[in-house]
Amino acid sequence: MAISFSVVISTLYISYNNPYLNKRFKETTETTLKAPTGMEHNSTNIRVGIINCAYQLISANWLFGVGTGDSQDYLNKCYKDSKFSSLMYQDSYNTHNAYLEIWSKNGVFSFILLIIILIMPLTISFKYDNIIYFSFLFIFCLTSLTESTLNSQKGVVFYSFFNSLLAFNMPYFKYYSKKISGLN
Repeated sequence: MAISFSVVISTLYISYNNPYLNKRFKETTETTLKAPTGMEHNSTNIRVGIINCAYQLISANWLFGVGTGDSQDYLNKCYKDSKFSSLMYQDSYNTHNAYLEIWSKNGVFSFILLIIILIMPLTISFKYDNIIYFSFLFIFCLTSLTESTLNSQKGVVFYSFFNSLLAFNMPYFKYYSKKISGLN
């Protein structure tokens, strides 16, 4: 626990003293939370517009979603209709959130399935004190709040590889794999 606490404190100290990261933190606190119009945009207010349109998309299609091939078209249409900065639909910003991405594309059932797929190993790794696996899953879940991590092949491969690598080294899985194969 002391090591985790010291890592968090060290990370915060380094982040605060890093000029680039310090600038990003100030940007998030000093930006008004309104979607961008015209040329006044930064990463914070662009995400406000994205969340606004993703919310509209999910509200209208919450049960089944709009399909994996159509979600970007719906988002771009919302950006245009809302008169947000032209940058948003020209660069085709996705939801920048894995949870909203899954829900908008495939509906609430896929969203619930994603949550279960992430929560079950998190609780098992916590229960068996596997701090490395827990940390990987926790960081992945946090990263998924600001990026569509499972939207590309490299994200899926990264998660699948490290998830299986770390999961099958847990005592929980070793115990049950021996029991299934009959090697008590």
